[in-house]
Amino acid sequence: ATVDDSLSQNANYHLADCYLKLNDKNKARQAFGLASKLDFDKIIKEDALFNFAKLTQELSLSPFNEAINAFNLFIKKYPESPFLDDVYSYLSKAYISTKNYKEAIEALENIQNINPELEEAYQRVCFFRALELFTNNDFEEAIIHFDKSLNNSRYNRTYLARSIFWRGEAYYRLNRFDDAARDFTKFLTTTGAIELKEFNSAHYNLGYCKFKNKEFKDAASWFRKYTDAMKEAPSKTVGDAFARTGDCYYGIRDYDNAVLFYQKAIDNGKASVDYALFQKGFCLGLQKEHQQKIITLNQLVNDYSRSAYVDDALLEIGNSYIAIEENDMAINTFRQLIT
Repeated sequence: ATVDDSLSQNANYHLADCYLKLNDKNKARQAFGLASKLDFDKIIKEDALFNFAKLTQELSLSPFNEAINAFNLFIKKYPESPFLDDVYSYLSKAYISTKNYKEAIEALENIQNINPELEEAYQRVCFFRALELFTNNDFEEAIIHFDKSLNNSRYNRTYLARSIFWRGEAYYRLNRFDDAARDFTKFLTTTGAIELKEFNSAHYNLGYCKFKNKEFKDAASWFRKYTDAMKEAPSKTVGDAFARTGDCYYGIRDYDNAVLFYQKAIDNGKASVDYALFQKGFCLGLQKEHQQKIITLNQLVNDYSRSAYVDDALLEIGNSYIAIEENDMAINTFRQLIT
């Protein structure tokens, strides 16, 4: 039996080598697989398993993650093998091909001798793993992985820029508005950022960072840069940016500009329209323009009857009728509110 095992192992191993020379990788893989299962020659067994796993990966034959299983088996059986760095490199590629970024990172981090190709792969994989974590609302871990990607940022400028942007998004979700603003500002000055889809959004996000910190003048400036860059297109974010710009001017008591930008939100028609109508009407009241306030708030009541702002609008309409001494209209409005 020992002689048979030896002959069989050697025959399959050398047969695999012949198939490789004939460029028949599939038959070579099968022969290496047979040689790797026999125990007579430990060196041949180790080399055969390595080549079997490598060819399985190269041939993309992994209906049941066969390549991944083979590489993991090799690591388990030969933890001191001189092939180990190569195995981890192939294993990381197998995980990347199946979009298993978590395991790909672990494989890459186990490689002792790092080269630029592996560092570039690590930059890319850490970025995509960070996006996964961000999508799953694990913002702290996402930041850690964006940092890992940025530590290898010299290879790919796109992943560099996008890591900075999305790290800023993660900071924002954690209410770390200063850190978020720092990253969005850095992103805007990063080489190649202007060509990315995130570029205009960074202006919008900076507006919110400043708005959350009650830096209303700066916030208004960033929101206006965003709406200018978007050419005031009818969209939810543009409509929202107009409304927030109105809020910024309201916050610094510049009611003329507040009314102007609330009207832009209303005209955009895609987001916060009922809110913008209420705020515009309220600002008109502060300017003593009660007739215009009543007209604006009635538009809210009539066009957005299910809005959460309708009851507030009715109260303000009633107060404006009192201010212009139309008490019967005020009574009717207050009765409507009570009803």
